[in-house]
Amino acid sequence: MADLRRVLVHVRRADARPATGRPAEDRFDPDRVGLDHVSFRVGSVDDLHAAVERLDAAGIDHGDVTDLPPFGLVILSVQDPDDVNLEFAAPRP
Repeated sequence: MADLRRVLVHVRRADARPATGRPAEDRFDPDRVGLDHVSFRVGSVDDLHAAVERLDAAGIDHGDVTDLPPFGLVILSVQDPDDVNLEFAAPRP
């Protein structure tokens, strides 16, 4: 299992960042050109199931662990506070 204590990912709401010259109401839009999702590779499918347990314990909504044979991956997705899709991906066993 990957040692996730060595990885830090800080996610904060878009309205928490310094002024950018954009209107205050400007938010991430998955249908607008730009960031679609961020993917993090984990060591195994077991790591994905461990992440599900931690997300459940924290009360965080998430997708199912999903097998994607054409891509050789198994993934788990969760939305960040700005609705950016965060994907955890493991190689298929």
